[in-house]
Amino acid sequence: MSKQDMIINPLPMRTWNRLKMNEATLSGVSPEGSLAIETNLPQTAPDPATAARMESIPGGAGSAVDRLAEEAGPDVFFLKGTGKEPQEPAILTLRHAGSRQTMNRIFLETPEDTEMTVYLDLGSEEGAQGLAILQTKAYLAKHSTLRLVQIGHTGRGVDVLSDIGARCEEGARFELVQLFLGGNRTWSGYETDLLGDESSCKTYIGYHLKEEQSLDMNYVARHHGRRSDSLILAAGALSDRSRKLFRGTLDFIKGGKTATGAEKEEVLLMNDAVVNQTIPLILCGEEDVAGSHGATIGKADEEVLFYLTSRGISKENAYAMLAKAKLDGALAHVVSPELKEMTQKAIEEFYGQAE
Repeated sequence: MSKQDMIINPLPMRTWNRLKMNEATLSGVSPEGSLAIETNLPQTAPDPATAARMESIPGGAGSAVDRLAEEAGPDVFFLKGTGKEPQEPAILTLRHAGSRQTMNRIFLETPEDTEMTVYLDLGSEEGAQGLAILQTKAYLAKHSTLRLVQIGHTGRGVDVLSDIGARCEEGARFELVQLFLGGNRTWSGYETDLLGDESSCKTYIGYHLKEEQSLDMNYVARHHGRRSDSLILAAGALSDRSRKLFRGTLDFIKGGKTATGAEKEEVLLMNDAVVNQTIPLILCGEEDVAGSHGATIGKADEEVLFYLTSRGISKENAYAMLAKAKLDGALAHVVSPELKEMTQKAIEEFYGQAE
């Protein structure tokens, strides 16, 4: 396919264009196949109706990713929840290799009254370069629960585009934990449509950017259902010459009465050379709602640093401890003991390599 220039991670409502924060651009995109997925559970093929429903779910990275998928025709991996009790977690492992561009699509469905936990582990082989695109779409039927844990720890030569879209019916619960531990440039888009009454989504993001890494995020919770509830919590650290842009939107649609939403960000700035940008946005088409947003952005507390260094901890290791605490905050929301151990190992390997 021909190379494409894409506009991704667009804000639902544009702000002052001079800031150049309304969207991101990605040039020269031309996926060459899909990454192999290693899994502990067998996949099934979605029926035409299910596939069409998945296609209609918008992702946070924007419609350009759907158009790319239509032209590139990447592999689709489909998983469907099967039981009313929590089942064995599905562990999906993807490894980028060589110097190419790839695209994968993962469709997840939880039928009524079922629960499913999925662990997406995106890494790379040594020396890998290129671009890895991972699109995940989820449909949650009435009173179902989906827990998704996504870990990104590719090498410095790999760019990553992650696009997530979810649709929640009445009483459905979607919980997302994301950790960004590597890569070069990363774009992450996420959108949840809370269509049903009393549906909910909770999102926990952790990251630590080093050298000249960049992370561009666009997270949207759309409240259609009455008494729907959302939480977007992002926490991370920026060091060296890294940069990060976070867009967080709570969109209260007319008719979603007594819906509640909260968005909060915590950013640790480890020197003066980093670049941090944040756009919190609340859109209100319904009056009878409650939405809040807040941000805590700054350098490490000098008293904390003094306490740590006075006990024989080097300043470099003290900063690493404070940065790791941001990742541990997201890790705390991984429910499965098995997955928590796997995630903890990925964090330890990340800081082991950094040392």
